[in-house]
Amino acid sequence: MNITQQFEKTPDKQALIVVETGEVLTYRDLEMGSRRLAWKFEQWGFEPGERIAIFMDNRPEVFIILWAGLRMGLRIVPINRFLKTDEVAFIIEDSDARAVFTSDILNDIVAPLPGENLAGVEQFITAGDAPEGFSSLNEILASGRPEPSPERPLGATMFYTSGTTGRPKGTFSALSGQIYQEGLGEMASWLDPMMNFKPGDSFFIAAPYYHTATCSCAIAVQAVGGTLLMMKKFDAASALAAMQQYRITHGYLVPTMFVRMLKLPEAERAAFDPSAVVCILHTGEPCSPDVKLAMIEWWGPKFIDMYGASELPMGTLITSEESLRKPGSVGLPFDCTIHITDDEGNELPAGEIGTIYFEPTTAPKAVYHKHSVKKEDSLHARGWISVGDVGYLDEDGYLFLTDRKNYIVISGGVNIYPRESEIALLAHPDVLDVVSFGLPDPDMGERLVSVVEAVSGVTPDEDLAQRIIAHCRAKIAHYKCPKEIFFEDELPRLPTGKIYKNVIRDEYLARTSKKT
Repeated sequence: MNITQQFEKTPDKQALIVVETGEVLTYRDLEMGSRRLAWKFEQWGFEPGERIAIFMDNRPEVFIILWAGLRMGLRIVPINRFLKTDEVAFIIEDSDARAVFTSDILNDIVAPLPGENLAGVEQFITAGDAPEGFSSLNEILASGRPEPSPERPLGATMFYTSGTTGRPKGTFSALSGQIYQEGLGEMASWLDPMMNFKPGDSFFIAAPYYHTATCSCAIAVQAVGGTLLMMKKFDAASALAAMQQYRITHGYLVPTMFVRMLKLPEAERAAFDPSAVVCILHTGEPCSPDVKLAMIEWWGPKFIDMYGASELPMGTLITSEESLRKPGSVGLPFDCTIHITDDEGNELPAGEIGTIYFEPTTAPKAVYHKHSVKKEDSLHARGWISVGDVGYLDEDGYLFLTDRKNYIVISGGVNIYPRESEIALLAHPDVLDVVSFGLPDPDMGERLVSVVEAVSGVTPDEDLAQRIIAHCRAKIAHYKCPKEIFFEDELPRLPTGKIYKNVIRDEYLARTSKKT
């Protein structure tokens, strides 16, 4: 399974449709474009395993570059398009990229890169108007040859962690050893058994391509001959309209997208017919049980929740049916055993909260680029892996997340998990988004506070703050609820669902220190 095989069968079939612009890539476009770029890689002397970086918005050229890299045995490094110049330069240099692909919408950020003396980078290439020091992707594609590529090992992706808790680090798996012409194998074979996806189906994505799940889904969908419907930027009403227009069967969404869909006016939600939808995969962050239930009631039991991390080729899965029986759980483990330990590394029994560790059932497939471990405490003495999350297993082995270890608030000697308050507050009709964290308190050590983004049209005032706190106290214990509510016009949440909690917390810590 790969795009070459799909081109040979259905060359004029739509491989990609861009929602906002109506742009289309057929399998002929995808095959010929990736052949031409692959020929240029060969001329430049790129060897299997070498890196190329993609720093772009969601646009068709991304997929030509991805497939050219895969067919030439390269490691493809997708970079978060919301990063700034210094952050992008760090990943480019850390990844050992020989070529950097970007787009003109990001010219202000990338224009300084050729002058940064980035070791190893030989090509800076832009889709659209190229700034000084950059080559034009259109010209490169026009000068490339459309002959089939030589046999090369199948390439792979190399994702960087989100960097929400520190410097991002590259993660990758060993190259499979198979050649591109043999197909993608495991990279695409999971679509049918997990999501019941068939070659004639369509798949919706609105999260950025650089996210691990988005990119993996997109590659798999095109490998098996599906049609990918892509939004440049998520908008709840536009997403529903596009899914309705194209009768989308499958998709990848994140819980914040669910929340925004559910907050739409009733008439807009009622106009959407979910009958064509077969399965929706969601990851990115834990989904509130109330949000999950509301989506199941609206669309039916068509959701699969996957929990893991960029650096983990393992994790947990839960279906809609299981979510109804185990609300709040992220499911049962796959390719691993889950262990919960205390701070000394001792394993805890069912129901007790501790650090989550993954024990691979086979040898770990993913490693950190240039780093044996992410942090000193990422590995247990017995070789288990942690990404810093905290949770517990129930008596049936289902995993429940409570929060990240470094977000726990200790108030008066009691552990408070901010995620609990966030879940409760999101259920308030006037709350569009929320983040909770601890601030210093002279009496209790720390106090829990929440920063809220209110629904459009709602006045964020003290009256709303008190109503939100009262709502929280009606749902969970008082000590788990925020002592204060602050309001912001917009929270710094990535389209992948990840929120920069450290950034918000540091800002409010700075404000607090100025007052004292």
